[in-house]
Amino acid sequence: MTFKNFRTFLYALLIFTVNISNTFAFLDVDNSPYKSSIERLESIGIVQGYEGNYFKPEQTINRAEFLKILLESNPKLEIHQKYMARELPDYYTDTPFGAWYGIYVVAATELLIITGYPDNTFQPGKSINYAEASKIITNTFLEDIYPEAGSLCKNPKSNPENTPWHYTYTCLIESTGVIPRPDITPQDYLTRGEMAHMIITVLEIQNTHQETVKDQKLEMAPLVIIKKQHPGPQVTSGYISNYKQWQKAPYEANINNIAENPETQSESRRKILNSINEARSRVGTRPMVTNTLLQDLSQRFAEHLVLNGVYSHSDMNGNDPFARSKEA
Repeated sequence: MTFKNFRTFLYALLIFTVNISNTFAFLDVDNSPYKSSIERLESIGIVQGYEGNYFKPEQTINRAEFLKILLESNPKLEIHQKYMARELPDYYTDTPFGAWYGIYVVAATELLIITGYPDNTFQPGKSINYAEASKIITNTFLEDIYPEAGSLCKNPKSNPENTPWHYTYTCLIESTGVIPRPDITPQDYLTRGEMAHMIITVLEIQNTHQETVKDQKLEMAPLVIIKKQHPGPQVTSGYISNYKQWQKAPYEANINNIAENPETQSESRRKILNSINEARSRVGTRPMVTNTLLQDLSQRFAEHLVLNGVYSHSDMNGNDPFARSKEA
């Protein structure tokens, strides 16, 4: 065997070994209902499993482990870049300085993802239950996607004081399909397999949301048409109300049909845009921004239509809104 052939053989052996390793990353997930999620989580480098290529899908996961995996699943948080080099405060009495999970606890606390227990502990080694996991996932991923979670998951009880603390979180997790199994209860401890399912599902939701936002045209041009007076020509009985009247009526540009001054226009646009974005916020949609070039073009076109009396509530057949409503 020549050196060249031997080198080719080594490359092929290496590729074969890597493929075998990736295909059979964990030896104990074949019978798990969460096998696909576990393998996907491993393929993107979020989990590594235990020695011997075991994942232990039925084993519960503690609060520190869950927090680490979840925060590292969201690269936008930039945990390592923002917190690795700084001195970390002790927010809880049971998270000692230098603990491997310290960076995640501090980051999650400062990002308002977690608040700990009333006795000022975090209890990192305690198995995390479904209610706690739902809160952390919601605060890490879903809060930005569903800012109106409170209205989406309205309190079903007549007395809000009796509503459990986790209701909004578990409701949102269930309604978005992140729930790992339909019969899970808030107090159930989460298994590693269920954790994998929840994280992969929420990552899919995040990716879908990002693609949707990317495709949305978030630029707009709020129009400011005229200062006063009804646009268009007038007839003896008042303003034009149908197309036939518009055809017959004489028209002269009205000096009052002019655009507002720039300062007033700017303030009017701001109010229009704020009103639109308030409505978009109520349904969980991202805010829009003003495109000044589009604004200028739209403004000039709108003023042209106004000054030439093109606007009319009637259709080309001469039917006004009242006539159309009768036919509907």
